[in-house]
Amino acid sequence: MLSRARLLAAGLILRPLFSDPARAAMTIAGVAIGISVVVSVHLATRAATASMKGSIAIVAGRTALEVSGGGYPFDESVLREMEWLRDEGIVSPVVTGRVRVVRRAGAAPAPAETLTILGVDLLKDIRVREYGALVSARERKKFDAVSFLRLLAEPNAAIVTEGFASRHGLAAGDRLPVLVNDRARDLVIRGVLADEGIARAMGGDFALMDIAAAQDLFDRFLLLDRIDIALGEGASLEAVRKRLETTLPPSLSVTTPSRRGTQVDTLLAAFRANMTILSAVALVVGVFLIHNTISVSVVRRRSEIGTLRVLGVGRGRILALFLAEGAVLGLAGAVLGVAGGWLLARAVVGSVTRTVSSFYVSSLASTAGAEMQMDLLTAAGGLAFGLIVAVLSSVIPAREAAGISPASVLRAGSLETKKKRRRPLSVVTGLVLLALAYPAALAGPVDGLPLFGYFSAFLAITGCAFLAPAATALTARALRHPLARLRAPGVLAGAFVRANITAMSAAVTALMIGVAMFVSVAVMVLSFRETFLLWLSQMMTADLVVSTEAQGGRGFDHTIDESFVEDLRRAPGVAAIDLFRGYTVDFRGVPVTVGGAALSVMGRHARLSLLSGADPVPVLESTVGRDRVIVSEPFSRRFGVGRGASILVPSPAGPVAVTVADVYRDYASDRGSIIFDRSTFLTHFPDRRVNAAGLFLSPGADLERARGEILERAAAGGRRIAVVTNAEIRRQAVRVFDQTFAITYALEAIAVIVAVLGIVNTQIAQVLDRRREFGLLRFLGASRRQVGGMMLVEAVLLATTGIALGVVLGVILSLILVFVINLQSFGWTIEWSVPTAFIVQAAAAILLATALAGLVPAWRAAGVRAAAEVREE
Repeated sequence: MLSRARLLAAGLILRPLFSDPARAAMTIAGVAIGISVVVSVHLATRAATASMKGSIAIVAGRTALEVSGGGYPFDESVLREMEWLRDEGIVSPVVTGRVRVVRRAGAAPAPAETLTILGVDLLKDIRVREYGALVSARERKKFDAVSFLRLLAEPNAAIVTEGFASRHGLAAGDRLPVLVNDRARDLVIRGVLADEGIARAMGGDFALMDIAAAQDLFDRFLLLDRIDIALGEGASLEAVRKRLETTLPPSLSVTTPSRRGTQVDTLLAAFRANMTILSAVALVVGVFLIHNTISVSVVRRRSEIGTLRVLGVGRGRILALFLAEGAVLGLAGAVLGVAGGWLLARAVVGSVTRTVSSFYVSSLASTAGAEMQMDLLTAAGGLAFGLIVAVLSSVIPAREAAGISPASVLRAGSLETKKKRRRPLSVVTGLVLLALAYPAALAGPVDGLPLFGYFSAFLAITGCAFLAPAATALTARALRHPLARLRAPGVLAGAFVRANITAMSAAVTALMIGVAMFVSVAVMVLSFRETFLLWLSQMMTADLVVSTEAQGGRGFDHTIDESFVEDLRRAPGVAAIDLFRGYTVDFRGVPVTVGGAALSVMGRHARLSLLSGADPVPVLESTVGRDRVIVSEPFSRRFGVGRGASILVPSPAGPVAVTVADVYRDYASDRGSIIFDRSTFLTHFPDRRVNAAGLFLSPGADLERARGEILERAAAGGRRIAVVTNAEIRRQAVRVFDQTFAITYALEAIAVIVAVLGIVNTQIAQVLDRRREFGLLRFLGASRRQVGGMMLVEAVLLATTGIALGVVLGVILSLILVFVINLQSFGWTIEWSVPTAFIVQAAAAILLATALAGLVPAWRAAGVRAAAEVREE
């Protein structure tokens, strides 16, 4: 029995695959690309997340509890209230921040680089964190308390990691110029830590300083960012936590380091989910390629199947054989896909990490720290996923093969006739699924994820897949007269497609899905881009924006001193000034922005868009001098807070009760923001320094003169500031936006490429199947050009149908992406618009690509020799 099964497998499955290697290779390639994209996105997002969480764990060391101000620096006098902890463990105060590294003279051009500074009480902290050895060109020695005292006996002394020192050519005794706040400072390198222990955090992009030196560097005299507590043996964590919570001021919170890792997971959950769904599109297209390959195999081998059935081979064995063919193709593609996924992940991890850094947790994201590792579970998962998907995609054609009876083989066209009878049921099923997509889209998120949005998109895709055969037949009939103008090639191509809808519709469906995802993402991204540009024009109305050179990117690490603000007011032509100061704080366990701005100035000069549709001027005026705030749309949607609601905002002195005056549209971040008027802000947040200042010039004022004078005054005072124009800010914002979505376009372009392969795959199979037909046409006088032209017209006809269906489905999916998935994931309301010109251009490009790819099967069809085929017939 075993030898008989092997003979059947070899004869019915392996022999056809080996006899048609090009077609098998295309199917395997389609699966491989799909698996590689899924695996690469999984590996890259996991590496970026693991890098951030790993940095948190390494920096935490033995820390069991953290005392923090929820994002605000707090007075170090609180340490006196924690003296009792000496009997329970070690108390290590921490000051942390980031500086901008100044490119040294003669260094090659490179992106701006930040360095995280960790300022600690060194004699205490050596028992909290794991410090490696000090290394130099001559020796490697243990890092101990004596080393601390000797190395850090002068201000601005720092210890950097071996990796950072190597990248910048630094050694002990060198000076490292950095920018901090609005000043340039030099850090004196007094040691290099071996790349072990804490030196592995953040990709090595951090430096160690004494806490007093760090306080001076960041201008935080007598202030701390947090206090790390390492408990001794036998100490009760819960008992210590409860005592701290009852004795410390209400503005301070007591948490565990793992909570920050949980925050990373929460912040990135929607990002990872959306990236995974987008990456799976290429695999969905691969599913239809396998389905198409097995379907064509069933059609080509109907006579062999009928013969086997006559010889007593059961339906179950026929079913198993064709499922095995799908499994062979799927496993081969999965093996290649897992390997390709690892290579692709290494290429895209930088892009993924930069996206995470730009939009989520820049303080911990580091490309250098994101290490790519292919673990056994991921590899096995990729192989299993590819195998399962391949087998499932083979079920329908395998069942059709098992259902073939010997009598039906003798009736020409019986299979297509059977399929044609089922077509009305397929249309009804498709329409029902499309109808069900609408109520699914109306359901709310599940744990912050748009799961029903994904389900709605799945229903829409599946519904259109059921409609694809009927749409292909309808297109072929509708184009009958235009095809007739192409004479024999057009007439014959149309007739063949109409007579073989079953064999053609799977390839059309694959292209439809690829095009649909490309169109839907293009509509979503371009709609978002147009909305973003409109918002930018409404919000960024200041003629000049002044900030520190050190700032760069997200965050509020660096500030401009209040004394320089007066210089800005006196600059020539300045009519009004908007000052902004922000903090990243914990609100209900989630990081949000709390800031203060001159809202009355904004009301007069900006065109703030409020969700309520109210006139922004009186709304903003109502916040002046009162505990009223405006909140961003993402904040409103995440916390269920709307106009008129009361919330408690964390502040350095404790929670402040405020009323929400209104909700404003904000596309700068999905984190969420709470904005006070500056007059009220300064009563609760007494630091008068600012992160940025927007200058509004009088009509006719000389912009460049004002800019030049501001820079001159800054240079005279030794300040390092940046003064940029409105146009420059917009160009930079658009550049960052386009870079952020580049990987999204790449994922969908891959899906389209795989789908085009499906058309070519089908055509190559048809060439092998129809050799006798081509030979007979050549015998009857058709030229090579006419035979090849017929195949090319068929490819274009299939592509036209797939593209048309894809555009329709893409528009439907774009509505789900914009109004459901995006809104529930990030809290942004996007003005939906269809970029008609772009879609037409993309459709034409895909059609041209399909036609060019169709030259291969056309050339093979044209090469069929008439004499040999007719003689065999």
